[in-house]
Amino acid sequence: MVIYGPDSSLIRSLSLADLLPDYYIAALPRSISSVGWSGEHRISESGDVLILRVVVPTGAEDVEKQGNTDVAESAAASASPTYVDLPVQLSTGQVLPSTDAAWRNALAKASRVAAADRAAEDAAAAAFIAPLVGPTTTGELEWQGYLREAFMRMDPEWKDNFPSTTVLRSPDALDYAPSETWVRDVLGEKDLPADIIMLASPSSPDNFVNVLRSAMRDVKPNALRKARIYVAIPEAYRERVAAVLAPSGAKFIHLDPAKPIPQRRERLTRIRRHDS
Repeated sequence: MVIYGPDSSLIRSLSLADLLPDYYIAALPRSISSVGWSGEHRISESGDVLILRVVVPTGAEDVEKQGNTDVAESAAASASPTYVDLPVQLSTGQVLPSTDAAWRNALAKASRVAAADRAAEDAAAAAFIAPLVGPTTTGELEWQGYLREAFMRMDPEWKDNFPSTTVLRSPDALDYAPSETWVRDVLGEKDLPADIIMLASPSSPDNFVNVLRSAMRDVKPNALRKARIYVAIPEAYRERVAAVLAPSGAKFIHLDPAKPIPQRRERLTRIRRHDS
């Protein structure tokens, strides 16, 4: 932000860091190219103060989680922003001290959001480094993430390819039927949408084997010979799944959710280089 005087002389040039504390800036919503910090600014009635409308940071804790952190974070990101006023003296370009309750609350809120974001980043970094095991819940998003990360740690084409990931839901779920269709579609498409297929069934391995067996009846022998099929299922079901998939010609890779998968050395090296 640049403030000029009546004679067009420069009074002051201010960056976001001149207006807000570092932790406040860190807590603000952002896209790839910008920080969403402001609303519609205005000039005071006296004409000597610029009143900046500054976004009050919003974190996932402001949204009812309902047991799903991803949903909460998405809702927080899309919620209509609230604002707080930050006055700037036009004659000097100085940010005027504000002691009202709204500003104090905004600072406190920004501090909490920034701290929560740092904790989440630290947890994500720790999970990236640690051996990977299957989620302890049956949440679809968590298992999708597990499959993608397993691919990055195990597949020889991890740098240049990307898998199709499908999670078969619990047979008791109201939205179960579409997930069964997804399994059938990814295995039965004439033009295979992906040559790397990853499947998981966290709720009912027995049902998964039955669905897989039924789906494979529509797959011609050796039709999937160019595919690699990863299946996340307990060790006790490994041989059954292998037998069902064998006629397809696909290469079957078993993912035992209880067996830790170490991080790929190349990815660890990249992270350490970035941190240094």
